[in-house]
Amino acid sequence: MADETRRRKIIKALNHDFRKRILESVAKGRVTYTDLLKLTGVESGYLAYHLRNMGDLLEKGEEGYALTPLGLEAYSMLHGRLETPKRPITLPRVAAATLLIIILVSTLNYAYTISLNKSADERREANRLTLRNHTGEMMGVIVNAFEYVEVPRSIWTEILIHSTLLQKDLEVMQIENDPLTPTNLIPSIDELINEATRTLSSSDSAYLALSRENRQLLRDIYDDLFTLKKGLEYHSIKIAASS
Repeated sequence: MADETRRRKIIKALNHDFRKRILESVAKGRVTYTDLLKLTGVESGYLAYHLRNMGDLLEKGEEGYALTPLGLEAYSMLHGRLETPKRPITLPRVAAATLLIIILVSTLNYAYTISLNKSADERREANRLTLRNHTGEMMGVIVNAFEYVEVPRSIWTEILIHSTLLQKDLEVMQIENDPLTPTNLIPSIDELINEATRTLSSSDSAYLALSRENRQLLRDIYDDLFTLKKGLEYHSIKIAASS
């Protein structure tokens, strides 16, 4: 049971690709916070958020970050030297896994449309347009969710799908070093994905709870998305006027 608990902690801590990058960097030797900023090229707040969510995998000393015993175990698991804990397959988990496969296919198709033959500016504009569309769709999903006390599973599913698409859009913006990247939105979207996945996996019910904390999270995200959408629309108008 103790082994399974440790491994579940590892899986939870590494449920984002960026945290795996951090683990790989620290596994090569002690690195400082500044080193990690340079290695990853992300904003300080984004890095700090993911370091906090890595839990017991890292320890911080005078010379920088190093792997804890659990972190070393995580590194071994990441490279296939340890078996991940087996979970009983239930209907909600099968459904969630199927959804994630659909999401992966959708995002791969989307990424393919952003041709590498385009200039950096063209790629940024293409991604901004996609982000603007996904932002509007997500706002509609949130409004729909607030019509219920107990939210239908189908709407929780839409929350998971659309928040994952937003997450991918934001990751592309970071890769492209887009100055319009809304870094303040990234931790909230990551948190929402975790909450949606947990909720969908916890019950077979047709209607699922929307806690007070999650309602507040959705309100905050809606406000940020509203501001983001207006900003992207204004930028698009400026680009059109200057061309």
